[in-house]
Amino acid sequence: MIQIRKKDGSVKLYETVAERLKKFREKFPIETGWKIITEITFPSDREKVVFCIAKIISPLNDIISTGHAEEIRDSSLINQTSAVENCETSAIGRALFSAGFGGGEFFCSAEEIALAEKKQADLKTQEKPSETSNTKEPKPSDQPNQQTKIVNKKDFGIPADVEVDVVIKDDNKVVIIEKVKGSSYKHRGLIKNAGFHFDGKTKEWIKEIA
Repeated sequence: MIQIRKKDGSVKLYETVAERLKKFREKFPIETGWKIITEITFPSDREKVVFCIAKIISPLNDIISTGHAEEIRDSSLINQTSAVENCETSAIGRALFSAGFGGGEFFCSAEEIALAEKKQADLKTQEKPSETSNTKEPKPSDQPNQQTKIVNKKDFGIPADVEVDVVIKDDNKVVIIEKVKGSSYKHRGLIKNAGFHFDGKTKEWIKEIA
């Protein structure tokens, strides 16, 4: 369970898809015949759109619940490289919640909330009038010192045996910190599937939250 502090100071509880999936498999191991099926499609009439439906299937092949998700490839930095992964994760999270595997306050997962609020922030930035050429860029010395806090990496979809730490910076970014050199590259697929994207400017794997 992840606590996300909103701008008004209130705290909301969200459960990650990884947590929901763990609950599901603890109750229904693979050998019991319960399964999750996903179908990815790319609507021909809507360019750059990814659509996914996830289904929870019983051993008798009954559809217990479904979850739908849609992503647009250029709607965020994450979706430019991982739209399919994000779409599938969201659909699975919604299907699991519909089947009763969701302990958060809301239907949406922590990943969906973080991505949605990042999109809103991007839109607000685009709506601001462009600054003039006389605007002075802040010097590094003008920037406030960032405070970091190590958090439970499993809350962000990173297994305990991966040789990295997960920290939250005071600019509301979740960042992967290597404990062993090269570990983030070694586990880049897992990190990417957990919703992180590589920032070429800072050379960090990051995930934005509210």
